[in-house]
Amino acid sequence: MQLRTAVYYWRQFRKDMYWPDYTPRKKKNTCWRGIGILLILLTSFLLAGEINGWWQIVDSANSLQKEPAAEVVEQDILAEEKGAATAVPIRPTKVSPSSLSAAAQAPDFTLPDLNDSTQMHTLSGYAGKPVILNFWASWCVPCREEMPALQRIYEQHSPDGLVVLGINQTFVDDLETARAFVADLGLTFPNARDDEDEVSSSLYGIMGLPTSVFVSANGEIAHVQVGQLTDEQIERYSARLVAGGKIVP
Repeated sequence: MQLRTAVYYWRQFRKDMYWPDYTPRKKKNTCWRGIGILLILLTSFLLAGEINGWWQIVDSANSLQKEPAAEVVEQDILAEEKGAATAVPIRPTKVSPSSLSAAAQAPDFTLPDLNDSTQMHTLSGYAGKPVILNFWASWCVPCREEMPALQRIYEQHSPDGLVVLGINQTFVDDLETARAFVADLGLTFPNARDDEDEVSSSLYGIMGLPTSVFVSANGEIAHVQVGQLTDEQIERYSARLVAGGKIVP
């Protein structure tokens, strides 16, 4: 439609310009008339393009409002967990965190050692001993900050039978970097690696790092901490776990 209108005005412009009985004065007027027509057409084309672009922006904004990003949803779930303010989100989980309720039996698993793939760590292999499962990654700052306290607790209570087992989230980490992380911090408690997310999300529903799962000597979950543990919490929870008492956050 716009092209047809433009052709019409162009033909009218030529007709006015080259009609046999025109005068110099008339030619001057028609020149300005033709320039005005061209300016009007150009403005119309530009205005139509601006309106079309504006509607595309509005449509895109509406689409974003209708489909929130997965990361935002995951953050909302994490916010419901105690201590989650210090947790670093990882990919969405495959099971609900409610499956890790207190007094539930901790899911058994077998994972290879972080440094020696021929050595395996099985939760049931620690039957009769209290266990702290600490899920971490080398890029997780809160993980690094709580590790020294976990190392101290391990050294203090390992004679009492306490087991501290770190589980590296290798499926979202780099293996060599994770090994260097353990070496740099001088960690002597065992660490396993979860290469394929076989345990972290599939069995334990880990949403953020660090997450610590306290397992009693009879294999029941005593407490789950999402986010960084303070030194005081680690000492108090570990003492209660070793004594066989109830952990009260």
